[in-house]
This record gives sequence, C-alpha cells and structure tokens, in this order.
Amino acid sequence: MQKIFLLLITILFSFSISAANLKGSVTDFSGKSSFEGAIITVDGTNFRTSTDREGNFSITGIEPGRYNIIVTYLGTSPILKNITISSGENEENFILGSSVDLTENLLVVGQAASTYNAISRQRASDQFLSVVDSDALGSFPDTTVAESVRRLSGVTVENDQGEGRYAILRGLGGNLNQVTIDGIAVVAPEDNRNVILDGLPSDMLESIEVFKSFTPDQDLDAIGGKINLKTLTAFDRPKNYLRIRAETSYNELTENEENYKTSIAYSNVFNDNVGLAISANAENREITSHNNESGGWGVDDATGFYLMNDDYEMRYYNLTRERIGLSVNLDFRLDNTDLYIKTFYNQYEDAEQRNKFELKGIDDIVDDGTYTVSQTGAIYAGELEVENESRPRIEERTIEKYSFGGITSLDDGLEIQYEISYSSATEQDTDRQNAVFNAEIDTNHYIDWSNPEEPYVDFASAGFLNPYAYEADKFEYESNDRDDQELTFKFDVRQDFVFQGNPGSFKSGIKIKQREKNVNANVCAYDWSGEDYWPYGDQGLTNELSSDWRLRSSAGLIIDKEKARAIFQRFTGDQDEFGCFTMAGDSFFEYERGDTLEESVPGDFFADENITAGYAMFTFDLPETTIVVGARAEDTNVVTLSGRLDTATENYYYDADRHDYLVVAPSINVKHLIEDDLQIRAALYGSLARPKFQDASSYAVIESEDREIEQGNPGLDPTITTSLDFGVDYFPGDVTWIGAGVFYKNLEDPIFGYELEDVATGATTWTEFSSFLNADSATVLGLEFNVQTDIGALAGTMPGWLVGFNYTFVDSESTLPDGREVALQKTAESTGNFNIGYANDFIEAKIIASYRGAYIRELGSSPANEDINGEHTQIDLSIKGDITDELQITFDAVNINDAPEYYYFGADTRLMQYDEFGPRYSIGLRYTFTGN
Repeated sequence: MQKIFLLLITILFSFSISAANLKGSVTDFSGKSSFEGAIITVDGTNFRTSTDREGNFSITGIEPGRYNIIVTYLGTSPILKNITISSGENEENFILGSSVDLTENLLVVGQAASTYNAISRQRASDQFLSVVDSDALGSFPDTTVAESVRRLSGVTVENDQGEGRYAILRGLGGNLNQVTIDGIAVVAPEDNRNVILDGLPSDMLESIEVFKSFTPDQDLDAIGGKINLKTLTAFDRPKNYLRIRAETSYNELTENEENYKTSIAYSNVFNDNVGLAISANAENREITSHNNESGGWGVDDATGFYLMNDDYEMRYYNLTRERIGLSVNLDFRLDNTDLYIKTFYNQYEDAEQRNKFELKGIDDIVDDGTYTVSQTGAIYAGELEVENESRPRIEERTIEKYSFGGITSLDDGLEIQYEISYSSATEQDTDRQNAVFNAEIDTNHYIDWSNPEEPYVDFASAGFLNPYAYEADKFEYESNDRDDQELTFKFDVRQDFVFQGNPGSFKSGIKIKQREKNVNANVCAYDWSGEDYWPYGDQGLTNELSSDWRLRSSAGLIIDKEKARAIFQRFTGDQDEFGCFTMAGDSFFEYERGDTLEESVPGDFFADENITAGYAMFTFDLPETTIVVGARAEDTNVVTLSGRLDTATENYYYDADRHDYLVVAPSINVKHLIEDDLQIRAALYGSLARPKFQDASSYAVIESEDREIEQGNPGLDPTITTSLDFGVDYFPGDVTWIGAGVFYKNLEDPIFGYELEDVATGATTWTEFSSFLNADSATVLGLEFNVQTDIGALAGTMPGWLVGFNYTFVDSESTLPDGREVALQKTAESTGNFNIGYANDFIEAKIIASYRGAYIRELGSSPANEDINGEHTQIDLSIKGDITDELQITFDAVNINDAPEYYYFGADTRLMQYDEFGPRYSIGLRYTFTGN
C-alpha cells in the first residue's frame, strides 16, 4: 500500500493544471435561498461537481472554450446554460424555480422541500450518506437529536423516560459510533464512550448527517456510522434572517400545562464578507413514568413452569428536565481565505424523584421450596420484605465545543485547511440521596403474572400498605463528578489536478487529539441500628401514590422527598477521603465503610488518550464515475489509572496501565452513473472501536474470602472492522427516489463482558471471575430500502400528498467465550418508518409511524435470561397552519398510540421492565422573517 501511494504522489506532479476555473452559485429566483447538493455538469467533459451548504460550487482545470452547463436538483427540472469559459477565473450563477418564500430555513415548494433537499445532498455525496435537514427537523415532532435520526433507515434509538437517548446505527450501539458537531468529535459525560443525545435539542441545528461509509479524511473510530450535527451559519441563509419558536405541551401522566420550549435563530451578513449566526433554546418539561420490574426468573423442576425468583418492584418517576443551549458562529470571507469561529454550549438538568416499592426475599422462598407455581402465577409462603425507597437527585450535564479554523485557496487549485478545536463534557450528580424504610411480613403472598407486562400483588391484604409496619433501614448519599475534555489540531492540504482530461484531487493531512477523562465516584453508605425506634418524627410514609397510577399493582407507599432530604441534614462528624461523615455522636446511623469502598473505589478512574493520525486520498472524476481512494493511519496511546479493592481487608490502591496500538485502514468509495436517473455506489473501508476506558483498565473488586473477583482487562485490543457497502439509487421523474442497499461488516476482536466459574490466575482459583475479553469475530449483514415520492406531482391527481417509507433488516452473529452463538447486543432485526403528509397554500400535516423490532439489551447466562428490549411502534402527528406569510401555528402529538416500553427475560411472558409514559401534545407559534 505504501509503494502504491508513493507512485500515485509521484504521478501527481506530472498532472497539468489548466488556467480556466469556473465558480458560481445556485439559488432560487428571489436569491434568498440556496440549493445544497445541486449537481453541476460541464456537458461533453468529465467535469462534474455539486454545490456546498451555501449553494456555491467551483470547478478547476477546464480548457477554455464554449460549453453547455447543466444544473440538476431533485424537485425541479434541469436547466441548461451555454457559456464561454475564458482563461483565468470565470463566474456564473444559476437560478432554479420561481419566486418562493423561505420557511424553516429552506426553500419550500409545498411540503416536499425537505425531502428534495435531503435526497439531493445524499445523491451528490461521494459516500453513503443520510440527511435530516432543518425543514424535516421542524416537520417532525422531535425533541432530541436521537429522535430525529431514528427517522432514517438503519437507525435505532434506545429510549429513556420516553425520550430517545442513544442512537444505534446499522445494529451497532453507541460505543461503536461517533457523534460530531460541525465535524468536531463530541466527548461523553458518562463513564464510557457513548454520547448521550437526549440532552441535545434538535431545533438548534441546521441539519443532521449520518455517514454510513467513510473516507480517509474522517476519523476511524466509528464502526456503525458517524452522526454529524451541523449548526447554523450566516451564509446558509439570506441576509437578515430571524426565526422564533415558542410552544407549550401537556402530558397525560404529568397533567402539567406549564411546560415550555422556546428557540430563536438569527443570522445576518455584513458588508458581504462577515457573517454572524446565533441559535439559542430553552426548554422546561415535566416527565412522569410508571414502571414495574422483575429481577429474574427460573424454572420449577417439578412442573416445568417459569416462576419469578427474584425481587419485584414498582417504580414511580417524576422529573423536571431543563435544557438550555447557545450556538454562536462567526464567518469571515477575505480575498482568498475563509475563516470561522464556531461555538456550541448545551446544558441539561434533571431534577428527579424516584420512589421504589420493592418486594424482596422471593429468592429465599424459592430456595427453600415453600411455593406453589402455575403457568399464570405463584404463591410464596414465608417472610417477604418490602423496601420503600425515596431517591431524589439533581443531575447536570454540559456539552461545549469551540473551534477556530479556515480555508485558504491558492493558485492552481491548491487549498489549505486548518483547525484547532476544544470539546468538553461534564456531568455532576452531586445531590443524590437514598432513604430506605422496610417492613417484613410472614404470610402467603400471591403474584399473578397472567398479564406479563403488569403482574399483580395484593399489597394491601398482605399488610404492606400500613405505614406503621415500616422502620428505618439504610441511607446513602452520592457525589459523582465526571469530566471529559479533548483538544484537537488538524491540518489538511488539497490539490486539484487534471490528468488526461479527467479532473481529480489529492488530499492529505494530519490530526492530533489529546483527551483526558476523569471520573470521581463517591457513595456514602449508612445503616440504621435503632430498629423501630425513630426519633426524627413522621418519616412521611403516606398511602397510595395517586388515583392516576396506571399499573395493576399498587404503587405502594410514598416517602415525602423533603422529609427524606431533611434526614441527611443531620449527618455530622468528621469526613473521610470520600467525603463521608463518620457520624460521631449519633449511635443510630452506622457508617458502613465497606459498602462505601465497594461503591466508590472501582468507580474512580482517570484516562489520558493521545491519538496522532495521518491520511492520503485521491478523488478521480472519470467518465460517469467518481472514485475516492486512500488510507488513514491512527496511532493511539492510552494511560489509565483505576482503583483495586479487597472487600475483606478493605485495602485499596490505584494502578496505572498503558496501551499503545497503530491501526492502518485503507478505503475506497465508488459512485457510477448508469443513466441520468440511475446510479450505483460501492464502498470498502476499515474502521475501529476503541475499548471503553474503564473496561481496559486494572480496576477490580476482590472478595478474597469468597474468592470472587470483578475486574477490567488492560490488555483489551480495539475492535477492527472491515465493511462492504453496495447501493442503487433510482430517480424516476423529478420527485421520486427509490433506493436499496446491502452492507456487510466483519468485526475482529469484538469486546464482551463475561462471567466464569473456577478460574485460576496465579496461585488463586476464583469461584466467580468477571471481566472483559476480545472474542474472535462477529459479523453484521444488512439490507436497506427507501422510497420517497411526491404523489401529487407524480400522478397529477393528488396535489400536495407526499409519502415516505424506509425499512432495514439486520442479521448479526457473534460467538461468546462459552461457545454460544448470539446476535450482537442492541441489534434490532427489523426497523422502519412510514410517513404520509399533505400540504396546500395554508396548511401542512404529517403523520409518522416508527417501528423498531426486539433486540438483546444485555446478554444473560443463557438465552432464557437475556435482557431483551421488546418491539416498539410509535405514531406521531405534526400539523402547521399559516396565519400570515411569516407566522404559523403548530400542533404536535407524540406517541398518540400510547406505546409503552417493554423489556423481558428471554421471552415476552417473563417481565424484566415495563414503562408507561403517556402521549404528549404541544401547541405553539413559529415566526420566520427573511430580509435582503
């Protein structure tokens, strides 16, 4: 490969650079809106390019002469202009369509504008690319980035509290994908590499791009794909642009009518060369969920029936979620240089109250055999305990990104790009307090699971709804800080050339990234030794939660959160190294240092990661074919510091590890135009997924008396993937896209967590040994299908109707260390979206159905114990009506079919977790102004 690139670079210097260049723009009739993804073809030559996000294009190296220039863009008829190209610089601008208005940032020709824009960008790209543009971000009733990207083929979303949190791309989870903002990698506030997307509001963005194949000028660390969030810049819009949104929402479970969401976007261009764009948002939303969970199931040997053999609990969540964000972008256009400063700040805060009513001791009764089981339930005879827990917490996350860079264009098609950027993510969970009161009752307890999603327990008859049966049990408070920072510098050089009449370019560059991640976890644990003595007054146990509780079993008693918080005000005494009070002078609160160590020491770690990357790539524009070929090398050096604890001796220390590796990944992307309306694509490329920082460290929890150990593995290798994609795009007429594709991924050294028995390491044989390892390989095979069409324009009899459909099938396979073959975690076999919309001069409406098949969330010791996220279908509705040319009224309905989330162990008859969130309705106003 190195010899090939040396040869290509040598040949490069023999290429001729013509003195004739053509540049220009493609806009609408009014000049207010530009077209990204319009294809510019110099007829009779191999010169072909597409417009950028500002509608501009540039072609270098044309021989002087007279040519027909053809401009094509989905949704409009092609235009042809005959021009003379002279030596030197030439400029020609093109106009598509007639005079129209700008709404939701893009040219609107009915409701189809967002579809035309997204598909045109995908069509023009040299890679496998999917796009959600700004008009679609406004057309769908989505709150977060995760909810927006799930509308695309091959994208699945993990939900939390009824909102999308993590994106799963082509069957691969968040740790195997990359999220960027304006091309800058977003670091993760949590303990792993996953980027949480529920804190990123979609209405701050200009568009979302999902790259499914990669070129050498992109980072390698994305096996499933890359999600790029593009913020607003002034040159995306006409001068003097303003958009304001305001809405309020209502949810059936919260019954709160005071939720609000507002956003503002402003941009202007001053003196034709200085651009300013500002986007800001603020949202306050109350969320409530009703939940019941089971800890596990087993088989009764006598009957063969499954029975619940672990804890059963009811959970009530009520939280207020606040999001605020600000993006400020400055652009400067000088003679031959474009400079930019881009900033992005987002803060997300959850003030949550969780009440848990947990039935414990089921496992002991099962072990004793004092139960009777049927197919639909069981009677457990003996003493059971209910833990009644209050856990208020406040969690705050921030994501920041700042970048400065530019592009300098020199003579003869030479372009230099440079950028320095800083990305930061923090999470502060410093106000979490758990107060637990318990009751123990010896009787016959019947659990009915004839409805597996909502088992029934008669808590009242058993006496568990009597507040006087409870006594104080245990108390914990936590203070967790997580900080992740990355500093990046990159430098790229691009040279356009013409070789034997075929245009092309050579691009190479370097990138240096320095990342530090620090996690400080402190959990302080206490037991109450006063038994039924409680000197602090009424602990706040009340009766039933609410008459609006949806599930079959009672939600149980509720501990008043303010009274629970008041308990922790009494904690006094000296503080140890974890910030825990020793409770000197209070003999009833007993500080459990062993529990504190077990929760705190393994959770602490520090990582310092340095990556140096370099690449070289060629782009060749041959007759009807574009080829992008090259290779990228990334050298990684990681140092970790993590805690090791022996629970028996309570001794602990911190150990450092170092891991270095070099990965070289070649790639090729090919696009071939068979006919004007038919093109095929193929891509072969390599990528990687680096291990989670803590998994690849020496952290350990050692229970030496029981000879049990849980630890990391500093010898973990990165997962290296070779991917192959093939796709066909067909564009019959100007308003339809039919796309189909197949993809295959071979993962070498995939990482699995595992648990084994009787493992010898040195002089010790462990009865239980839990860690992480690299398996041999895993494979992913998938099919994608897309259809988008404007029925009205196509048939001529149903004006204003637009239909879209996409479907993805994924089959994955991996072999576990025990030899069992399973699907990859978080890989849904089938996902799809269907939407149908209507628009006329006054109103737009769209109904959207999203389907996600079941997938394995976590592997179990056997197929019967695997944690499976059940299939999910959600239906949403969005309606907009024009009040004036600038003002719209909006109505959105989310989850109008009231779809819950259901998780189960192995089969949908065995509950793991069931959540209900209820539908959400919102109404608002949107004002858009565009000036000249």
